[in-house]
Amino acid sequence: MAQDTKFLKVGIDSYCFHRLFGEVYPHQYKQDPQFSMEDFLAFAKSVDVDGVSLESCFFPEFSIEYLAQVRSWLDDYRFDRVYAGASGWIGRWKE
Repeated sequence: MAQDTKFLKVGIDSYCFHRLFGEVYPHQYKQDPQFSMEDFLAFAKSVDVDGVSLESCFFPEFSIEYLAQVRSWLDDYRFDRVYAGASGWIGRWKE
């Protein structure tokens, strides 16, 4: 029986890319091009991380359809996931 030898999982928090999502502090410059959530997830997959933390401030909408699309991307990439943000939206992931 093969044992999992991975002792640590590596992930990326979407807030690390806040300037690419358009959130710029006064002392920073705006990045071009900008990321969408799909762009961020594709980048995370390209660098082979185990999971992502998704900041609610970078979701363009919270419709059931959009959240289902995000879940589909997460499932396709087999990412462990953390949702960081307003607690009022957490239940929508389960719908």
